Amino acid sequence: MADYSVRGARWWVVALPTALACIMSANFSSAQTCDSQDSAALLEFKAGFVDRDGVFAGWNGTADCCSWQGVTCELGRVVELKVMAFFSSGSPVRDTAYAGGQVGASLGALTALTQLDIENVRFNGPIPDSLGDLGNLERLKLRQAGLQGLIPESLCNLSKLQVLDLTDNAITGNVPACVTEWTQIAAIRLAANELSGAISENISQLITLVELDLAENGFEGYIPRSLQKLQKLEILSLSANSLNGSIPSALTGLKSLQVVALDHNQLTGGVSSWWYRLENLTQIELNDNQLGGNIYLPGSTEALAPLQKLSLQNNKFGGTIPPELGNFVGAVAIDLSNNQLTGPIPDSLGNNTFGTLLLSNNRLTGGFPLSLARLQTVRLDGNQLDDLTAIGSVPTDGFNVISELGLGENRLAGPWPTWISELVNLSTLDVSSNNISGPIPVALLSSQNLQYSLNASHNPLNIPLPGGVGFVSQLGILDLTATGLTGSLGASFFKSFPLVSSLYLGENALVGDLPFDLPAMLNPSTNILDLSNNFFTGKVPRFFNLEFLMYLDLVGNSFAFGPL
Repeated sequence: MADYSVRGARWWVVALPTALACIMSANFSSAQTCDSQDSAALLEFKAGFVDRDGVFAGWNGTADCCSWQGVTCELGRVVELKVMAFFSSGSPVRDTAYAGGQVGASLGALTALTQLDIENVRFNGPIPDSLGDLGNLERLKLRQAGLQGLIPESLCNLSKLQVLDLTDNAITGNVPACVTEWTQIAAIRLAANELSGAISENISQLITLVELDLAENGFEGYIPRSLQKLQKLEILSLSANSLNGSIPSALTGLKSLQVVALDHNQLTGGVSSWWYRLENLTQIELNDNQLGGNIYLPGSTEALAPLQKLSLQNNKFGGTIPPELGNFVGAVAIDLSNNQLTGPIPDSLGNNTFGTLLLSNNRLTGGFPLSLARLQTVRLDGNQLDDLTAIGSVPTDGFNVISELGLGENRLAGPWPTWISELVNLSTLDVSSNNISGPIPVALLSSQNLQYSLNASHNPLNIPLPGGVGFVSQLGILDLTATGLTGSLGASFFKSFPLVSSLYLGENALVGDLPFDLPAMLNPSTNILDLSNNFFTGKVPRFFNLEFLMYLDLVGNSFAFGPL
C-alpha cells in the first residue's frame, strides 16, 4: 500500500468511482451503508471550506457517504479519503467564518481510515492534532494544503504509518523526536516547507526507510553520519537547504541508494570515488555547492554504477576530466559546467551514446573530439578551445546522433571546418563569439535537420549576406549579428530562409533600401527582427500586419526621415 514514487509528480483530479465497491472481496456486501459517525465527520470537514469549484459538491446528507467522490468504504467504514483539487484560485480554502473549531479536526473520527490523501485543499492552519487518533492510518498525504505550524507529536501515535507526505506547505520547526515510533515507515516527504535546525539524528533509527526527502527547507549544519544506518534507503534528497561541511564518506555504505540529491547547499571538500561504485545508483546531484579538488573515479577495470545523471556543476572542481567518465553505460547526462576544469576533452566521453555532456564555463583547451557526435547534446561554451581541426572521425556506425552543439565563447579561429557539415543531425549550433571566418558551408545551411537555431554572431565572417545560391534552409532562428555582412536585404535571402521567425542581422554593413514589401517576404510567424546598426536607407516598411512580431529593432540606420 506504500507509495515510493519520486517527488515531482503532480496529480490534478482524482475521482474514485463508486464502482470500486464492485471489486472488493466477495466477503463484503455489495451494498454498503455509511457509518453515521463517519458521514458526520466528513460533512463537518466539508463545512470548514469555501468550495467555489464544487470539489465537495456531491457530499450531502441525503446520499450514502460511501458513494461520495474520493471516499472508499469497507463494511460501511471509510477506509480511504482522496481529495485532489485543481490548482486554481477556486480550490477549496478555509472558510474564515467557520466556527466548528480547527479545520480538519473531525477527520480524527474516521478511525478505520488507512489512507488520507488531500492535495490543494487549503487548510491555511495547523495540522490537526486529532489525526493522531487514526491508529490504522498507513499513508498520510497532505500536499499543497497551506499547512502551518509544527508537525504535531500526536502523529507519532500512527504506529502503522508507511508514507508521510507533507510536501509544499509552510510547516515550521523540526522533525519531532518521537518519529522513532514509526516502525513501518518507508517514505518521509517534507520538501518545500520552512523546517529548520539540524537534521534530526532520530531519523537514522527508522531502519525501514526507503525514501527521505527534506529538500527546499532551512536545515543547516552537517549531514548526519548516522544516516548510514538506513540500509534500505533508495532515495536521499536534501537539496536546497543550508547544509555545510563535507559529504560523509560513510553514506557510500548505503548499497541500496538509487538517487542522491545534495545540490544547492554549502557543502565543501571533495567527492569520494566510492559513490560511483554503488551498484544501484542512477542519479547524483551535487551541483551548486562549494565542492572542489579533482574528480576521481575508479579505474577502468572496476564496475561503475548504472548512472543516468551526474550533476556537479557550479562548484570548484579543478584538474582534468577523468577519461573514466566514458565508462558509464548508456545515455548518461553529465553536467560539469561552471567549474575550473582544464586540459583537453577526453575522447572516451563519446562512449555515452545518446547522452548529454555539459562542460560550459571551464578552462578546457584543444578542440572538439568527433567521438562526441554519439551524444545528443554537447555544450562546450565559455572555455578556451582553440582547435578547429578534426580530432578523430565522425561516427559511421549509425550513431552520428548529435542534435545540439554549443561551441560559443571560445578561441576557435580559421575557416569553417568540413566536419561540422558532417554532423547531419544537428538541429541547434552555436559558434558565437569566436574567430571563425569565411562563408558558412552551404551543406550546413541546407541541412534538413538544422531546423532550430544557428548562432554564428560575433565572428569575422566578412561575407556577403547568404542566400540566393540554390538552397533552402529549414532554420527557425538565425543570428548573424556582428559578422561583417555586406550587401542588401532582399527577396533572394528570404527564398533561402523562408522559415526564419527570429532573425538577427544587426551590427553589420548591410546597405540599400529595405524592400517596401519586406513584411510580406517574412515568415508570417516572425516574432523577432533585428536590423539595427547597419546602413539601410529609404522608407521604413509597414510591419503592422505581422501579428506575432514582439521585437523590432531598426535603430542606427539612415532612413529617409532621418536616423531612426
